[in-house]
Amino acid sequence: LPSAIWIPAAGLGSLTDPDAEATLARLLARLTGGDKGRDIVAFCLSSHCWLSYNASLRLAALGYRNVHWYRGGLSAWRAARLPVVATELAVSGVATGAAGGSGAPARSDAPANVAVAPAAEKPPSAPPVLGFTPGRYYALVIGNNSYRSFAPLKSAISAAKAVAQVLQRKYGFKVTLLIDATRHQILSEIGRLRASLKFEDNLLIYYAGHGVLDEEADRGYWLPVDAEADNSANWVSTADLTDNLRAMIARHVLIVADSCYSGTLVRGVSVGPRPGSNLQGWLQRMEEKRSRTALTSGGLEPVMDGGGSGHSVFTKALLDALSENTEAIDGRTLFAMLRRPVVLNAEQTPSYADIRSAGHDGGDFILVPAALLAKLKPARK
Repeated sequence: LPSAIWIPAAGLGSLTDPDAEATLARLLARLTGGDKGRDIVAFCLSSHCWLSYNASLRLAALGYRNVHWYRGGLSAWRAARLPVVATELAVSGVATGAAGGSGAPARSDAPANVAVAPAAEKPPSAPPVLGFTPGRYYALVIGNNSYRSFAPLKSAISAAKAVAQVLQRKYGFKVTLLIDATRHQILSEIGRLRASLKFEDNLLIYYAGHGVLDEEADRGYWLPVDAEADNSANWVSTADLTDNLRAMIARHVLIVADSCYSGTLVRGVSVGPRPGSNLQGWLQRMEEKRSRTALTSGGLEPVMDGGGSGHSVFTKALLDALSENTEAIDGRTLFAMLRRPVVLNAEQTPSYADIRSAGHDGGDFILVPAALLAKLKPARK
């Protein structure tokens, strides 16, 4: 395929050379310019060859977030009458085992079994300078572990503390952290923010804790630590949240929910992808319009409490995305950065969409690292 690079060992079952994984990582870093959000396509000879699937898993394990598997390979490409070219050998001499891990050395003259093609031939360009200055950033971060009437959780508090830290240190948020919060504490703090935030402000609410679905009412709930299993009086419903968001004057509000049945917050129709060109203009249009959106760890399903190196799989992917990002991004881009790692590592599917009946008007939440924000000159008074 045009622009493809042949990496003979990338799809085999085992790498017996201890330096082979590091060699592959260095090669990919060179090909992608160090951008782990770069689109990468893996393929081999035909749909009967699964080496490219192995390669896709290996690339994802190395932290690349936009890995695509072209299962039909060269056979399907040629059948579609698309052009092929002589390929460049990217690396040779890597000690490998056979596809099944038998330990047989790979032949350097073996048929090309995988090629990796960056979606763009040019290295990533420098992020554009924003044509606007976002308002102030606030965050309410909630982590509940110690429940009185439900099984305790293990990772919610550590997740909340880690999210609060990255928002405060890297993105300049003014953070309020609630640990093992009651219904009164959660709604009181949301009420305080509703009364104090200004029109230009941005608010992110992160919740990690138990969630429950009332199937008869078709409504989801966050469970504060004082919630009772057989009494919903202390539960926090999606209606409680949307009523407060609708009345809130702040232009942009993003809820990030790492809980079971968190998908009940949204309409069920994901926000579409952003245009690929004129990023500065796109971000400015999204910033100018009111937004009420939710990034959730799953749909109408239970989600994992652990599995992410001390955090849930979802929050680990969120923290990785926030930590690695160096430019202004919108909410849908953040979602694209974390969706694949979650789907690959857990039986849950994150979602991103506007919140039902909360006053969403087509905008999006814009995240700007504090280092970049400090360089911006006010574009409006």
